[in-house]
Amino acid sequence: MNGNKETLKRMKDKLTSELAKREMLQDNLSITKKAKKITLEKLEDTQKARSIVQLVAEETQKKIEVHISNLVTMALKAVYPENPYDFKLRFVLRRNKTEADLVFVKGENETDDILKEEGAVLLISLHLL
Repeated sequence: MNGNKETLKRMKDKLTSELAKREMLQDNLSITKKAKKITLEKLEDTQKARSIVQLVAEETQKKIEVHISNLVTMALKAVYPENPYDFKLRFVLRRNKTEADLVFVKGENETDDILKEEGAVLLISLHLL
């Protein structure tokens, strides 16, 4: 009979221990769920903010493209009145970074490789100024 009481006491102690563990795990789960919810809300806010920043950056780049393109084209025509080239600045997203392409336009033709043909003469001439 004494053995049964000891077995019962051990089982009761084990049950109490397991219940305490269960309660602790439930508390941890609750805390983790709250942290997950907060993290997901922050992620959503961050994604919205990034979208707004990207939109503002794109609009700013469009304005800069026009101003710089016009300014450089006017400078080219002022220095070289016979110059048939227009200059275009284009912002392009590559490898998750914004890069600027420098493009010379002659009629319907465009080149971004100004080291070829007439573009090299134009570049060298501009550099010498």
